[in-house]
Amino acid sequence: MQTTLLGLAVAMILALVTALVGPHFVDWDGFRDSIEAEATRAVGTPVAITGPIDVRLLPTPSLDLKSVALATGGVRMSARGMRVELALGALMRGEWRVAELTLDSPQLDLSLDAAGRVRGAALPSGFDPDVLSVERLVVENGRAVLADPATGSAVTLDTVSFKGDLRSLAGPLRGEGAFVTGGRVYGVRVGAGRAAADGGVRLRLNVDPLDQPFAIETDGTLWLAGSPRYDGNLALSRSAGAPLGAAAGRPREPWRVAGKVEATPSRVRLAQGEVTYGAEERAVRLAGSADLVLGRFPRLDLAVVGRNVDLDRLDGAPHAAAGQAAGPAGLPDVLRRLMPGLAPPLPVAATVEVDQLVAGGTVYQTIRGRLATTADGITLDGVELRLPGLTQMRLAGTLRTRGADLAFAGPVSVESSDPRALGAWIEGRAETGKDRPLGVLRAKGDVALERDRIAADGLSLTIDRRTVEGRVAYTRAASGRPSRLEADIRSAEVDLEGAVALLGEAFAGSRIGWPGEATIGVAAGKVAWGGIAAERVEARVGYGKDGLTIERLSVGDLRGATLSGAGRIDTSITAPQGAVTLDVKAPRTDALLGLLDEVAPEQARALRRYAAALGAAELRARLDVAPALHDPAAPNAKRSTASLTVDGRLGTIRLALTAGATGDPADPTKAQVRLDGTVEAKEGAALAALTGLDRLVALDQRPATVSLSGSGRLDGEVTGKLDVASGGLWVSATSNSRREADGPSGRAEVTVTASDARFLVPAGAGPVPLSLHTRLTLSGPDLRLDDLAGRLAGASLKGHLGLHLAEPRAVTGRIATSDLDVAPLVAAFAGAARRPSPAAGREAAPWSAEPFGRPGFADLFGRVEIEAGRATLLPGLVARDLRTAVRFDGFAVAVEEARGRLADGGLSLDAELRQVPMGLSLRTRLALADADLAALVPGSGKTPPATGRVSISAELDGIGLSPAALVGALHGSGAVTVTDVQLAGLDPTAVDAGIAAVERGLPLERLAGWLGPALEGGRLTVGKAGGAVSVVDGRVRLGPMETTADGTDVKLSAGFDLAADALDARITLVGPGRDDAPGGRRPELGLALRGPWAAPKRTVDTTALVTWVTLRTVEQEAKRLEVAEREAKRREALAEA
Repeated sequence: MQTTLLGLAVAMILALVTALVGPHFVDWDGFRDSIEAEATRAVGTPVAITGPIDVRLLPTPSLDLKSVALATGGVRMSARGMRVELALGALMRGEWRVAELTLDSPQLDLSLDAAGRVRGAALPSGFDPDVLSVERLVVENGRAVLADPATGSAVTLDTVSFKGDLRSLAGPLRGEGAFVTGGRVYGVRVGAGRAAADGGVRLRLNVDPLDQPFAIETDGTLWLAGSPRYDGNLALSRSAGAPLGAAAGRPREPWRVAGKVEATPSRVRLAQGEVTYGAEERAVRLAGSADLVLGRFPRLDLAVVGRNVDLDRLDGAPHAAAGQAAGPAGLPDVLRRLMPGLAPPLPVAATVEVDQLVAGGTVYQTIRGRLATTADGITLDGVELRLPGLTQMRLAGTLRTRGADLAFAGPVSVESSDPRALGAWIEGRAETGKDRPLGVLRAKGDVALERDRIAADGLSLTIDRRTVEGRVAYTRAASGRPSRLEADIRSAEVDLEGAVALLGEAFAGSRIGWPGEATIGVAAGKVAWGGIAAERVEARVGYGKDGLTIERLSVGDLRGATLSGAGRIDTSITAPQGAVTLDVKAPRTDALLGLLDEVAPEQARALRRYAAALGAAELRARLDVAPALHDPAAPNAKRSTASLTVDGRLGTIRLALTAGATGDPADPTKAQVRLDGTVEAKEGAALAALTGLDRLVALDQRPATVSLSGSGRLDGEVTGKLDVASGGLWVSATSNSRREADGPSGRAEVTVTASDARFLVPAGAGPVPLSLHTRLTLSGPDLRLDDLAGRLAGASLKGHLGLHLAEPRAVTGRIATSDLDVAPLVAAFAGAARRPSPAAGREAAPWSAEPFGRPGFADLFGRVEIEAGRATLLPGLVARDLRTAVRFDGFAVAVEEARGRLADGGLSLDAELRQVPMGLSLRTRLALADADLAALVPGSGKTPPATGRVSISAELDGIGLSPAALVGALHGSGAVTVTDVQLAGLDPTAVDAGIAAVERGLPLERLAGWLGPALEGGRLTVGKAGGAVSVVDGRVRLGPMETTADGTDVKLSAGFDLAADALDARITLVGPGRDDAPGGRRPELGLALRGPWAAPKRTVDTTALVTWVTLRTVEQEAKRLEVAEREAKRREALAEA
């Protein structure tokens, strides 16, 4: 037994030694054919081994082959080395089970046929794919090439590595590895099952770039038989993380695309696609489908649908705050960040439908359209969207990237129901002003939009039913270059005033400034401004750093006149030079009055009286600019001379004006200037109407001449002279002025003589001659009139005034005059229309009902002292030795402590006129002490209606929108006291005289006529009486006042309507008592005064006296009858006795 065991051990040792050592002494190349045959049988494809062959039996059976290759059909595969380790147990059972198969530097070349299938030989009949199983498959440093002869393209995978297992050549297969393509390393995990009955193979594949946060995941079924195809799920994703590469500094946004995929060799379709871009809490979500066409000309077609896409939230940009405007200015930045990600390696076309898009702080609604990528941008087709202002925009064209900038070119149309809101949104400002709607805006044209420039060719714009066509281009200022506007527009009719108002309202609050350079061309059949209409208007003008150019300016018909102009001022050379001319011609001067009607209607109406005689009008203006002579004092200055000449005639009026300046255009403040002008008129009245002087003074029909001259340096002293010589006005003025840091300053001597200064008196009054001389001094905003002396309507005038012309305006000074008419001054300060002239008659209202205009004291401050020897307060009321001070506080004018003599009595007056929302308010306090009543009470004839002394005090106030309303609203109170009064035409004995006349047989119906002369024949004497005065709604109430004279009681009650100038007074005379008075009553006689204050109508009322006389007569007759009856009874009694 021991011998047997020893023998077996020796045999095993020999077998092991043989297995270990034997292969080193065996020439395995002699078995090459057998090995190639077995390899061909295992893989089903001819295998060629051209390198050394090494076989090992221990520790495991292994086969090491060098330079292995196989090729069949369109498949070629080679490997530098292949090592095969076989499972010993399976091998002993007769099975080919590879424990580990290692391929060193394999290279696989594949090609596709026209149907997209991989070319290869058919497997031999009887081939069993399960004959070979690989437990561990290792690929190292491999390479694979897939070529498509139809397109000439190829996909190459380098440095391929793989570790996995292959249960059989028919699957399943599992493993992971990596490869390099396009310079980028990709990791791969793959899992494939066995082919099903229909030939489909379940496949799961994950591809992850190792240097990018990108992943591809798919699982589905792959069919290789016939036409290959793949159905399954596909997910493309990128994870969030730190910024990479060129995007350094900007966080990496995650995104994911998922959907159902159907793939064939010629097309890949993605259905039920879902796109998520950005972090979950602010992600943009889209839905849609994709269709990728493969082949020689691959392309990708997309259909994208979105509900609410917020790019601002995705970008982390803050939304506009409430009330803060957001415009499209932020949209380019959003697009610049998105455009680099919208540059795929193949053409892409997309149909987009987004209900709401937020970008750059603005909400864009209902976006529809088609997009397609190009080599440098995106093509837009049929894009529609809604903008603020109820605006619908349609556009097409190309959006391109130029470096870091964007550019768009293509047709655009816009229709907006609220252009004001649209304009405010474009500028990114809050909307202002909605006084009136602007109308619907419709615009279309070919738009080119770049970073600093926007242009619209073939523009057609309609707003407020006005259409403009042409071309407009605007370039924004940048890099030292000024902004520039280019426009060439045409229109059948242009409402210029409406267009200016329209643009002003549309761009109210706009930050758009006037361009630094511009070239503008206009052609219009009709241009209107208010009531001024011009026809056949053509113009082309430009300005900029090279100067001003008027290529063409022509107006064919301007109210019968023609206008033309042209010229150029070149500023690009050392010193500017050039010329501009403007010509105006009209067959009749009155044709131009239609233009004047719109600017100065009053002058136009006055001129029409002379326009027919003026004849034709022709004016020519020319501006010449040329280099000036060298100035030794400034050798480096670039001097120029500018000269403006205006020459022509307006019928009988001849104009000649020349103004010039010489100096450095870069420093015009130091220029030497000169001015010479003459206006000559055959009729001074026509010149006065033309210049507006007819509102101030009256000129007659004699010739008139106005001469004006001046010269000097703008940085030094400028002298001037003005002379006016005409029939009715003579003016002579000389001046010296200079420009100081706080404004102009200077001195002037002015003398004015006028035959009729009509502006100082009511219309229709007589001529008011004026002669005035003063010395003017101007220092910045302060103007002084010193040594003011002259005469106005025969009254002397002297004093001085100081005016502050800047805000707040102020006046100070002292004026002394021999005569002063107060009413025109009060009307001027109150802003009231001139009161009617005395010639207007009684039909004219005493007070104007025209609303107050702008008060003369508005925004005026200061204090002026006034002295007047005589001051006419009202017609017939003249105060003497009046002294007062007039104070202005910006909202009111006040007369303070006015003192004087009125009707030989002491006058004291304080008054204030203040501007209030309801018009003007008046507050006044009046006191008149011991005045002569005869001087105050109106009357006619040599005998005054009343004599004596009177004292009056009153306080009044009121508010009104017009003089009539103010007077009608006055209310207040006061008192009247009279002493030693004698009233003419009031004989206190007239009552008894009338009774006696009746007793003598005077018929009662003639009593009133008889009493009139009886009353006027005597006088009523009143020692002292007083009464209260009340004013309500502009009506003054006095009394009743009572006194006794010569046994007769006198009662007075009166009312006076200030607004209507209507007096209503009643005087009652009550005679002394009589024994035979009826019922003990005293006889009464009434006297009424009704009508205007200056001429009331006197009426004798005998009603009470007639009644008293009648009652007394009846009573006396009754007593007589009673006595007669008693006497008859007595006699009858005696007779009976």
